[in-house]
Amino acid sequence: MEPILKQSDTAMGIEVLSFPDAEIRKRKGDSPSYAAAGLLSVLYFKDYNRFVLQLNDWRYPLMRRLPVISSTRGVEETGSRTYSFPTFNGFRYDLTINGYTSSGIENFETILDDYSNFSPKGEENLMRKLDASPDDKLFRHKEKETSTMKVIGEAFKSVTEKVKTKVETLKSGTMNINSRKHKLNLKTIRNKNFKKTAHSTLKKPFFETNEQLTKKFWKLRSENINNTMPRSRDDLLKTSSLTAPTFFVPKVEIEEAILKNKDLINQGSFHLWLKSGEQQKGFMGSLKEGLTGNQNLLDKAKANLAGMVDQVKDLASDRSRDPRNTDSRNITQNPPTQMKLHDPVEHYSG
Repeated sequence: MEPILKQSDTAMGIEVLSFPDAEIRKRKGDSPSYAAAGLLSVLYFKDYNRFVLQLNDWRYPLMRRLPVISSTRGVEETGSRTYSFPTFNGFRYDLTINGYTSSGIENFETILDDYSNFSPKGEENLMRKLDASPDDKLFRHKEKETSTMKVIGEAFKSVTEKVKTKVETLKSGTMNINSRKHKLNLKTIRNKNFKKTAHSTLKKPFFETNEQLTKKFWKLRSENINNTMPRSRDDLLKTSSLTAPTFFVPKVEIEEAILKNKDLINQGSFHLWLKSGEQQKGFMGSLKEGLTGNQNLLDKAKANLAGMVDQVKDLASDRSRDPRNTDSRNITQNPPTQMKLHDPVEHYSG
């Protein structure tokens, strides 16, 4: 990856950590809807005092009120570890890091522990105090209310200006109709031999400088001690452009990513699915299971009661067929024994 050249409208992020083999999946339940693989960079933006995870075009700013859950299952067998991050509409991001070093993953979890609501044991820590992240002074500006006719008028005006500009360009051959430069018409452009007149605007020193920057970038990444040695939180924050690669990201992109996660916190509707079936049940699952269990007990009690009634009926039928009970002379002398039904609840509980 070639370094991005610094511009005035960019923010500098220092690559504190990097993991060459990582993949990200966006899921809802067990169904992935997005996947990407590549090198994971853990960037620190001093201007916002935030760590941002970056893998290809995926960026995720860490915030102390957003939960991050680690799954340590299969680490010994596969050498991988998965972290889950919440996002909008019930989705989550599952970030899997493969082939990591113990020091690198330890430093990564140090960052997660200080800059997110991190739970390393595979379950969300509901008792942890949720501290707010440092104020980066970013907030969304409320759009001014405008009438429908005004919005339509402004849109029509914009379209009209674009059409006018294109018409003038076709006529004059230049965007600036008041320019004193020689104006080209379409016929001149059509007949011009660009193969003979074209020449490269990129000189040899440009390519040499770019090659030197690329070599320096990869050298700093390979020699970054944060990837190979355990470091404290303060040491990780002290990582500078002299010891680690730097990225220059457009401020619009990084600020929009931060504001999206702030919106997620303000909605308060985020949650994470945990890994085991027992953990996935949640409150409603436990309640449903309890009601199902009670129904099963009730059905079993009814079956036992029905069996007892059938036994009593059979016994009464046998006694009615006994001649001693049908003979009128024995009825007064030997009255039948009165059967007392036991309380079905007492019988079941015993």
